[in-house]
Amino acid sequence: IGATSNICIVQTLMKHLNSRQFARFRETCFGYFLDLPIVGMQPRLIHSLLLREVVHHNGDELWLSLNGCKIRFGIGEFALVTGLKCTGVAHKRYDDNKSCGLIDRCFQGIKKLNSQAIIDCFEGKRWSSDHDAVKIAVLYFIHSFLFSSLPDSPVSIGHFELVESGEFENYPWGKLVFNDTYSSLRKAFRGKRSKKYSRLYGFPLSFQIWFYECCPRAKDQIAVYVQ
Repeated sequence: IGATSNICIVQTLMKHLNSRQFARFRETCFGYFLDLPIVGMQPRLIHSLLLREVVHHNGDELWLSLNGCKIRFGIGEFALVTGLKCTGVAHKRYDDNKSCGLIDRCFQGIKKLNSQAIIDCFEGKRWSSDHDAVKIAVLYFIHSFLFSSLPDSPVSIGHFELVESGEFENYPWGKLVFNDTYSSLRKAFRGKRSKKYSRLYGFPLSFQIWFYECCPRAKDQIAVYVQ
């Protein structure tokens, strides 16, 4: 199992934003993530946990059997672990033909609005104001950390509009991120018994953190391979 989530997100933001921009990012709805300590993904642990999934009636939850106990990972647990908003309407229609100020200012001439375009814009600091710097940083955070998007993954025009308008602050990102995470975890093995590798999308780190919150004693019982 592998994941593309940028677990060094805080260090990356610090590297490319100046002190003013970094402070403004902290004031956004995602600002509390800046206090996240350095963590490492443990794909073997996630693999081991998924092998312990048990059948249940609720199609929106993962149930695992560990040491004779059944524990649940659903949107409630996801919300507690991540702090992301998981209530409200997550789908809003936007006119793809309507111009977006953020795209016009920072993505002129870009034919494909995908994750790579956001990465290039962020790392290249293609902005002319602190205000736009924070907006690009928010898009970068969402797609490289919360959604673990591949570089060629398309980005919805709606996401640019949400960030440009400021509506992203009250948007239920947790719903979308949980759905991607849950779907990815459920599909990790299904129909792929002959496949040696599966990639996780969404925010698999939340699943790992949830396990340690449920089973804190496991922290000192699991060996982590360090290269």
